Amino acid sequence: MKYGIDDYKMEISCVVEGDDKFWIARFPDFNSCFGQGCTKIEAIEECEENLKALIAFFEENNRPLPTPSKDEDEYSGKFTVRISKQLHRRCAICAQENNVSLNHFVSEALAFYCANQQFKPSKTTIIEIIDSKREAFQRILYKPTRGEKYHGAN
Repeated sequence: MKYGIDDYKMEISCVVEGDDKFWIARFPDFNSCFGQGCTKIEAIEECEENLKALIAFFEENNRPLPTPSKDEDEYSGKFTVRISKQLHRRCAICAQENNVSLNHFVSEALAFYCANQQFKPSKTTIIEIIDSKREAFQRILYKPTRGEKYHGAN
């Protein structure tokens, strides 16, 4: 299938370093397609030009273009995942210790790792990761009552 520039989603972010501020635009479906500028418009225009050149290169070399990623509204917010009984038990215990549902615990744990970009599959098992981050999860999940402070795990 033939795709064009309008089929791909662009991400735009502002970067502030000290007194300097600049914009970066990128097409995440292409690892190396980005643009930078002093204004948002400059970054977008440069990024679009770079994508046009990249698409032309792919077509000239008979290389398939990546399939455009889905928009946010194409995701339902639900998915099924199979885990070991041991991990299921550990997650349930952590959720119970923090007085939250298992669904809420797993959702927060995934958000924590995605936000911190700390989850990189390796020989370390997810159980070891959960055990090593138990204190951090408890801080995230713990909602103190009025005037109460978090004092760590009991």
